[in-house]
Amino acid sequence: MQDVLRSIYDSLHIRNLLNQENNFQKNFVPQAKLSIVGLGKVAYHHVQAMSEMSPNVGLKAAIVPQDFTCIHEEMLIRGSHPELQALSFEAGRKLIRTLQKIPSDSALIFCLSGGGSALAEIPAPGLDESFLVAVNSHLLKSGCPIMEMNAIRMALSALKNGGALCGLPGRGEVYLSVLSDIPTDDWRAVSSSPVIYRELDVRRVRESAERWLPENLARTVTNYLDSTDYKSLQEVKAQAGERCKLNCQLVADGKRALELVAGQFKGGHTFNLGVMSCSFGEAIECHLQALKQIPSGPFALISGGECPVTITLPSPGRGGRNTHFALAMTEKIFYENVLRLSSKELQSWWVASLATDGRDGNCACAGACFRGDMVSSARPEEFLRKFDSYNFFRPDALLLFEEYQSNLMDVRIISGFKK
Repeated sequence: MQDVLRSIYDSLHIRNLLNQENNFQKNFVPQAKLSIVGLGKVAYHHVQAMSEMSPNVGLKAAIVPQDFTCIHEEMLIRGSHPELQALSFEAGRKLIRTLQKIPSDSALIFCLSGGGSALAEIPAPGLDESFLVAVNSHLLKSGCPIMEMNAIRMALSALKNGGALCGLPGRGEVYLSVLSDIPTDDWRAVSSSPVIYRELDVRRVRESAERWLPENLARTVTNYLDSTDYKSLQEVKAQAGERCKLNCQLVADGKRALELVAGQFKGGHTFNLGVMSCSFGEAIECHLQALKQIPSGPFALISGGECPVTITLPSPGRGGRNTHFALAMTEKIFYENVLRLSSKELQSWWVASLATDGRDGNCACAGACFRGDMVSSARPEEFLRKFDSYNFFRPDALLLFEEYQSNLMDVRIISGFKK
């Protein structure tokens, strides 16, 4: 089980993903003088992999999480994740200054991966940093779907939704290389789309704010959407986008991740539920129903995407989406035996859920895995109630992988033998 999970994780490394793309260098990487800038959890490895494929690289910079470490500190700009903090706004300003330094005869490769929405930020004119911090904090705890969350973020930001291009001097070529962590095919919206401007649906943004934010914050959002500051900023972003020749390339997304995961299972049935964006409870029920339909023999049931957990306690324990999912399925399958499996079947089954970026929620692990032979006297329901899944699995069932080498949402696997 651990060997399979390690092989899966390694196959999703950004360098391996770039190498898997046929003719990627020929069709995308320009041969001119280059500057490479990355934003996102995978920014450092993304920039380094692209620079290895590209001649004539000059400026390199990567906006990364504050806890990321490497030997090339000189190219790092540190932001905050997942919460917006002072470091995020400092990183946003540094990003613009970095873009302004790009020589006029240099093309830009912008490497984008998930997490950039929090890593770098600049408030839109008329808004302040504390307001954006409050909005982001509430959205993260609300269970708001990522696409709605990003739309709100884009509306309130001078950096997102094409704002980064405002820092580029004059016209030029921009090559966008994207590792997508969103559950739709709209991969250009990763990290709230800092280099692509698109007109937002203001009505939908307003509705999302009113649904997911407290009344006082939602009121400020709706008032801002009606302001001249908002309209003027959209015009500036649109004009910046028109000045640049933009070439976009998707490196990989959640669908591709699941294809690679499926390739690890041979000699049995593999069932792919696809990239999910439903509620946490719906995800649990969907997996249980799918398991009931699986025919006899060895199998692997896989799924991807991110199914948000709504935190209902003021002081929750430790854990993230993945440890919480693994524990919820562990309770249903191994402790409650809702599928009515025999003892022999239970001994062959295992459940795993991992964050492909190597960091699950507020704990230093990628997720957790659990086998049928690991059942003990511990009570899963107590840990679930306290949102303390990390401590249920600690230490032997946690998945500990290197962080920020990829970011293609979560991967969930249930495998075993069914009579």
